[in-house]
Amino acid sequence: MKALVYVLAGIFNLFLWFFLKRWMRFSKGNVFLRNNKLAPKVVLGAVLLLSVLSVAIALRPALHEEKVPLASVKSNLSYLFVVDISASMGARDAGAKSRLGFAQDFIKELIQRYEPANAGLIIFTDTPVLSLPFTSDTTTLLNMVETLEPEDPFFAQGTDIATALNFTAKYLSKTEKRNLIIFLLTDGECVNVECRSAQIPSERYLRFYIIGIGSLEGAQISIGGTGAVLRDPANHFKPVITKLNETYLKRLAAENKKSKYYHYTDQLAVFKEVGKIYKHEGVKESKNALKIRSEIYPYLVFFFAILFMIFMFDIHLYEYALKSKD
Repeated sequence: MKALVYVLAGIFNLFLWFFLKRWMRFSKGNVFLRNNKLAPKVVLGAVLLLSVLSVAIALRPALHEEKVPLASVKSNLSYLFVVDISASMGARDAGAKSRLGFAQDFIKELIQRYEPANAGLIIFTDTPVLSLPFTSDTTTLLNMVETLEPEDPFFAQGTDIATALNFTAKYLSKTEKRNLIIFLLTDGECVNVECRSAQIPSERYLRFYIIGIGSLEGAQISIGGTGAVLRDPANHFKPVITKLNETYLKRLAAENKKSKYYHYTDQLAVFKEVGKIYKHEGVKESKNALKIRSEIYPYLVFFFAILFMIFMFDIHLYEYALKSKD
């Protein structure tokens, strides 16, 4: 592209000097121009100015130039979210939100603060499901998280956290993700199954955070958006109370290396820890940079175009005036 600009500038300068020679021959044979010493000087000056401007435009002068990084840092981290969507996650004892609602907001805010290179999603009740394999498309992940809803209590088969973790370990054995952080978001209740031990090999991840969502006092389980609550027919249809099983979750944290348990109210502490990992182990400087030039050549182009039009108009008037005298 630069070579083409230089060629065009050269052709234009040849045209200018050809025009100047033609004009000088024409002026020698004309009495009016021979007696008017100013006219040839004006034409010569205009040609020289146009020639210099054309060269300046081709060189694209700039006031200054700087390199701006396209991205100052790029994440090396990967996140895997293991989310409980059992019926008990519909209980509204996570502040003003449901337990699952808190989990959704937690994932959204974490990604906004410290966007990973890749992220995946596993959901579970009694059976785990790989909802989204590792992807760099965090928008798709967030859209999928937004659509999560607690399992319908009438069709619930139970909650099996140990099976979900074993499934996670098996999935990770088939991937080669480094700098991985796992987040287990659950209320810790084991329904219709025993609260069994489960381990994920520690070489598969940097950290394993277990977030307990809910209260020790417990709450009723909401049914959809109807305002109704789940009742136990075996207990005179009294409302079912679901409680955070913090003891089990702390036990899981103790059984897994590089693992830590947090109550949902300690969300900021989790973000702080992730931020440290993100800063020291999870980011790298980007070498890509964008050149930013404060260019003046567009103004030269504009000035050149105006001057050239005036020049051509002036020449036309000269020739018209000379023909009229002849």
